[in-house]
Amino acid sequence: MPEEKKLTPPDKEQCQRMFVNGSFMSFGKPQQVRCKEKPTVIVTEREPNPSDGQRGSMSLCHACWKHMQEAMGTDFADAEPI
Repeated sequence: MPEEKKLTPPDKEQCQRMFVNGSFMSFGKPQQVRCKEKPTVIVTEREPNPSDGQRGSMSLCHACWKHMQEAMGTDFADAEPI
């Protein structure tokens, strides 16, 4: 079994979604930035990652949680209100 990576725990003070700030029209390489909203849920993957057997979790604001559901499907993770 591969060495277990330490997962980042959920942050109850700030949403943990990362997104690209900029576009193809931006000068230089677009940067990854973190959402600045207060989280409303902690989402946990339903299935462990096949490569390491771990299930990740993160805090998300309502808008980022909806975005995750649109991108990954509603059956990808369970959500618990904060």
